[in-house]
Amino acid sequence: MHISDDEFERAIEQVLDDLPERFARVLENVGIVVADEPNEHELVTMSNPCGELLGLYEGIPITKRTTGCSGVMPGRHHPVQGTA
Repeated sequence: MHISDDEFERAIEQVLDDLPERFARVLENVGIVVADEPNEHELVTMSNPCGELLGLYEGIPITKRTTGCSGVMPGRHHPVQGTA
């Protein structure tokens, strides 16, 4: 199924708006960067037996963050509109 870029971005916005507060709170400092397709680096470094990459998180997982993580760039989530 193919949807337009605008429809995809609206769908992401709707999902974020509908998240329960406890999940939305931990995403406050996470950037969302939409990509049409995964780049070469993402395809090479990700192990995915299905051959499809629907999204990628870059950053320190919330469960691994400590007080020593201050000053670290915020995490980024890359939803992928197409699949590889």
